[in-house]
Parts: sequence; structure tokens; C-alpha cells
Amino acid sequence: MANSKETRAIKRDKKIIFLLPIITGIITFGAVRYFLSKNSTFIISVADGIDDFKTLLGIWGTLLGFMIAAVAIIITLGNDKFVDLLKDTGHYNTILFSYGLCCVHLFFAVIFALVCILFRIWKMNVFVILCAVSVDIVVIVAICLFFLLGIIGKMNK
Repeated sequence: MANSKETRAIKRDKKIIFLLPIITGIITFGAVRYFLSKNSTFIISVADGIDDFKTLLGIWGTLLGFMIAAVAIIITLGNDKFVDLLKDTGHYNTILFSYGLCCVHLFFAVIFALVCILFRIWKMNVFVILCAVSVDIVVIVAICLFFLLGIIGKMNK
């Protein structure tokens, strides 16, 4: 449900936050797929692929835990002058939106990795998806870091 205080700029920002990780993931999917079609000798074994999934599962699971903790902290910040300003301008909801969306992306990435590990699913097509999901995660986490650095910068003034 849209907030009545949401300006056109805030709506635009939320669309960018929503679409940017997905679009970069799709571009990565196409680029990696193209690369693999030109380099048929590039093959990753099932054991190496599953090891990659295990490593990324640990990273993604840890990031998910930190993001959930960050959302909880942001929600409980209370009535600070800066938080009130964020709420008045509508940016508070944008920040929560980006962190919540990051949690959703990480959750699905963790599920994807778990399914592939448990059922030992590995082919080069799965590698292409893994690359796209990894880029998606990097972009959405970068967006959250951008907001975090913005919050820290404003609080120190």
C-alpha cells in the first residue's frame, strides 16, 4: 500500500531499487551464457559446482542474518531527529523497502543453493543461473550499503 507522502521521486527510487538487481542479473545471465557458448571447453565439475554452492550458501546465509538484524535495528531506532526527518520525507520507507527486498533476494538465493546442494544439481546451465543470482545479490546488497552509508553520514552531522 503506497504511502500518501510518497513523492514521484520516491516511487521512482523504489522502482529502481526493485528493477536494478533483476536487470543486472538478467544481463549477467545473457553474458555468461554467451561466453559459455563461445568457450565449450570451460566446464566446472559437479564436485566443484557443489563446493561453490556451499561457499555461497554460507555467505548468503550470513548476509541474510545481518540484513534481518539491520531491518530490526532500523525499525527500533525510535524517535531520533534524523529518523523523524526520514519518516517525514518518506525515505524511511524507501530504506526499509530496500532492506526488505534484499532479505527476499537473499532468501530465494539461499533456497536455490540449498536445493542444488541437497539434490546435487549441477550443470553449466545451473552455473549460468548461479552467476546471475550472485550479481543480483551483489547489486541489492550494494544498494543497502549505499543507504547505510547515507544514514551514517547524516547521523554524524
